[in-house]
Amino acid sequence: MMNIEPISTASQILGDLSIASLDGPLMQPTSEVSSVFMEKIQKVDDSLKNADILAEKYMNGESIPVHNLIIAMGKAKTELQLIVEVRNRVLEAYQEITKMQL
Repeated sequence: MMNIEPISTASQILGDLSIASLDGPLMQPTSEVSSVFMEKIQKVDDSLKNADILAEKYMNGESIPVHNLIIAMGKAKTELQLIVEVRNRVLEAYQEITKMQL
């Protein structure tokens, strides 16, 4: 039987997005923005896990409608792409702010 690797979770793909790892006295992830961002990451992670569970059930021969599996995988992919793009934009904005001279 072929060994199938599970879909990676969002936390594995995105890595640690905590701003606390950055240098600087103002970089504490206590704002509402960071909590909203973390909630969205958790939602993406849940969506990826759901798609993984459906794929595993389908591979094990359970009667899962194929269209439900494809929809779940497409939703997870789209949500992941969105959160990665948001992360990229936030990092770009942070880099632009750090380049500003006061």
